[in-house]
Amino acid sequence: DGTGLAEVDAVDAAALLSLEEDCLRADSVELLSFDAEPLERRSALKLKEEGNSLVRCKKFQEAIQCYEAAIVALDIEGGTEQALLSALHANLALCHLQLESYRPAHDAATRSLELDPKNMKALYRRCLAHKGLEMWDEAQEDLAELILQGTPDAALTRLDME
Repeated sequence: DGTGLAEVDAVDAAALLSLEEDCLRADSVELLSFDAEPLERRSALKLKEEGNSLVRCKKFQEAIQCYEAAIVALDIEGGTEQALLSALHANLALCHLQLESYRPAHDAATRSLELDPKNMKALYRRCLAHKGLEMWDEAQEDLAELILQGTPDAALTRLDME
């Protein structure tokens, strides 16, 4: 189609820069809204989407900043968004695992499970964190729970291979 790789990279770089700038100023922008959805939730959802985009581009440290800002935005509301908070903490765990920061990954995954005990992604990520921390008994407990909950075999095979 004539689009060169350099042009695509420039577009991707511009999009990432825009996302990063949005993450940095998302906390500080005060908007008046008459939408039925609380401002904190909309702000948190936007930050979560930006974090997800950064994860896809393997910008894990920047994604962590977005997820943490989203958590702060929701905490202002009083923590009534349990499912969203759980997902944000699970996403934080993923980023920390990618950076091989196993203790923060463990803590984020555990917090996610406190908010939503059925969050299998968080349980899987905590299992990986336990493995990275060489906490073998805890990893086995999480693995047993994953099997009990019917986690797909492909995920369990990946866990064994990592």
